Amino acid sequence: MTYRYTRLTPDGFFTGAVKDLSRDSVVTFTGNYENRKKEGLFSGYHHRTGLPAFSGHYADNKRQGLWYYWYENGKPQITLRFSQDSVYVLEAWDRDGKQTVANGNGTVKIENFDIIEGKVKNGLMEGNWLYHRRDGYVYFQEKFKEGKFTKGTSPRDTYQDKTRFRFLQEPDQVLKGETFLFSPNCVVVKPRDKRAIKVPGYRGGNENLNKEIVAQIRNRPRSAEETLFTGIVNINFEVNTQGEVVNIHPSNSFGTPPPSLVEHLKKIVASTGKWQPALVDQQPSRYSMQLHVSFKENSFYAETRFFAPLEEGK
Repeated sequence: MTYRYTRLTPDGFFTGAVKDLSRDSVVTFTGNYENRKKEGLFSGYHHRTGLPAFSGHYADNKRQGLWYYWYENGKPQITLRFSQDSVYVLEAWDRDGKQTVANGNGTVKIENFDIIEGKVKNGLMEGNWLYHRRDGYVYFQEKFKEGKFTKGTSPRDTYQDKTRFRFLQEPDQVLKGETFLFSPNCVVVKPRDKRAIKVPGYRGGNENLNKEIVAQIRNRPRSAEETLFTGIVNINFEVNTQGEVVNIHPSNSFGTPPPSLVEHLKKIVASTGKWQPALVDQQPSRYSMQLHVSFKENSFYAETRFFAPLEEGK
């Protein structure tokens, strides 16, 4: 869970400086808004280390100039330059710190849980770019010509509307921060919506929820197959108007998680028991939630995401 410190205009828009902090008071994001638009320096920080993740400027709500990205270990990842509607790749490094693109020429190899690879010529993305697992499985591949996206394919579909590479889009920390607005007493309200929304309350306290889930994952012995799994498992669920956890199911996982691991995470969600139901204008409401767990080798990161109230019948 992240807490945002900011000011709001009378009609519910961010104004001035914003700062996001994690539960343990680590700064995860800073930025600035003027006239309902992003303006000035925006910086994001890795949640687990507090080290810089990205930094760059907005002008008139668009990224402009140089943007810098770093790996979680603190080493540089990629340098981009935004000009008009074009993106230029100036420099890039692999996770070990070896530079793979210099002066706008070379091959990008960004390594996190998965790998992004592609060629750069004169600062522009060129030819086939891949997003794949370490075992070679390709999530999607895209073609670029002189920096312009032309076509993408995945095991499920072919698309031509826009690129799916996250580093070419606005950072998640910027977009997610604009999904909800927060009142001084931390009650969530929908953007441009006057309803007062209170999220479901976990019996052990929402601030302790992730700690208890992490303990359950860590304390259960894992098979060799589960230990070797690298990827993401998302378990969606709902807290109904009686505070019961229902409709538990996996959704949009990355990689191929062992079925036993998925079932264990479903059981953890079910074990959270009865909650205080969400309130919309002080009336009990169904609420959509998700357990998000990222696995890498022998480590993992887990968080519970509070999405939004559900309308009746949905």
